[in-house]
Amino acid sequence: MQGRLRLALALCRPAQALLLDEPLSGVDLQSRDAIVRILVAHVADASVPVVIATHEIREVERLVDRVVVLAEGRVCCDEEADAVRQRVGTSLEDWVRGGVTI
Repeated sequence: MQGRLRLALALCRPAQALLLDEPLSGVDLQSRDAIVRILVAHVADASVPVVIATHEIREVERLVDRVVVLAEGRVCCDEEADAVRQRVGTSLEDWVRGGVTI
């Protein structure tokens, strides 16, 4: 409930970008689907870039255009999501599970 409330508050204010930290963590499946639908609609309507920091890669993989991966405080990947998928030959989730390599 708190996560959805925080998201609603963030979306109702005009912003140049939306920064979300683990927006799907601890949220039940039905709420996750609702949050994803709301995010997609908001981004489409407002043309606002969204930055999502998450460990829930499976949940956001279909939403992302760009992937930035941090390891030990350093950026080890910063590229288009489709380019990563093509380069590694697998999903982003499987790539991260197997250990990110550049």
